[in-house]
Amino acid sequence: MELFLLVLENYFLKGEHMTINADVRVHQTPVASATLPSTTDFETELQRQLIENLQAQKEEETIKSDASVEAFKRELSSMGAINFLHTLNAEKMEALMEKKKAELMDALGLSEATQPPLSGEERKNALQTLEALLSDFQKELIEKTKAEEALKKDNLMLSSLLQAF
Repeated sequence: MELFLLVLENYFLKGEHMTINADVRVHQTPVASATLPSTTDFETELQRQLIENLQAQKEEETIKSDASVEAFKRELSSMGAINFLHTLNAEKMEALMEKKKAELMDALGLSEATQPPLSGEERKNALQTLEALLSDFQKELIEKTKAEEALKKDNLMLSSLLQAF
């Protein structure tokens, strides 16, 4: 609705299509006579402005999309496919490790919100436990990733064998 009003306002503000004549006579109120533009002129102008607006929106979306695709292509070509996948997997594992570390710190009483804070020996033991648990978690993640890759490889071979028959 706002777009329609904007088009209507732009159309009439041009002054080309609307003329107003006001006559003042004694003991009479001002009389305004307006000649309205033809319907086809208005429809044509409305259609033109709608098309321009839609094209501008489409160009903005394309530019945003193209920029992200180009960034991905640059990163992929600079690293190579294998290194890119390794980096991507490492980033995922790092994010999981950070999340797990935060959970474990809360559970072991190492977070800043813990009241009262742990004292010297208790804190030292909790930090050692944290490091051991994170190390075990990292090993589990690596094993899980390797198992998933092996499963994908096996499924790929199996599907290619089944297609051969």
